[in-house]
Amino acid sequence: MATIDPRVELDQRGHRVPDDRSSPGDLEVRTVGVGDQPIADHEALFKAYGRFRAWVYTSVSSILDPLTLNPDGTDFDHYDQSAIHLAALETVLVDGEIRRRVVGSTRLIFDIGSSDHPYVHAGLHPNLGRLPIDLDFPELAATVDVRTERVRCEVSRYAAFHHRPTRQRRISQLLRAGIGAVFTNGDAEIGYAIVEDKLADLLLRDGVAVQQLTERRLLPKYQSVNFGARLDLAGMAAWMGTVTKGVPPEHVRIGNDYAVSRRPQTVPELRVLEC
Repeated sequence: MATIDPRVELDQRGHRVPDDRSSPGDLEVRTVGVGDQPIADHEALFKAYGRFRAWVYTSVSSILDPLTLNPDGTDFDHYDQSAIHLAALETVLVDGEIRRRVVGSTRLIFDIGSSDHPYVHAGLHPNLGRLPIDLDFPELAATVDVRTERVRCEVSRYAAFHHRPTRQRRISQLLRAGIGAVFTNGDAEIGYAIVEDKLADLLLRDGVAVQQLTERRLLPKYQSVNFGARLDLAGMAAWMGTVTKGVPPEHVRIGNDYAVSRRPQTVPELRVLEC
């Protein structure tokens, strides 16, 4: 397992990240797992991240069938071995003790052809070959070169949940900042997602360019109508200020006081297009 230097209290852009002296209410996003293994000393957070995914996707949104969950109540599948896992954490006060709870999650599934890629050295499985979007929308192969030397990435299990709407929006912003960092640190060139109209509208409203690649389709495993999309993750990272290179995935941390609300100055090149 990768180890985070305990002296690291700044994110990769030099902004403060809450540590064990955090005040209740502080937010941060950090990597809690690489591949199917937790970051060292993050075993409990990694399991809590898996339970949060399960809760949101079954009890809150009813996207997944509860029967697909693992016996311990977590949501992990075979794609996790090729994914980097980010969790949004809120510091809370419980019985006079400061603790962290998971309030957001996402994983970035990587299709990496080279065993020399730094993310493979960090613990990802190379040569995934086909992302979930390739299987759910096989017609993409006719219009998109799905097997190239380029590093492809699919954003998956994206979720933020908080009883305060303004807080939930902030969590989503921090998650996207983390996604941008992981995407650009890994020299990825193509970002995909399987989305519903509601999520696509939210991303566009927040300045994330979305290109619809497929027709809408009912996907039984998600119990909803979705379409395959390409996301301008590099552009998102640029205007969020999280474009960095050479940062190990386990060191991606985004602090609460990090400015991620800047809007793009130009109209995004990619828009939602009707098929």
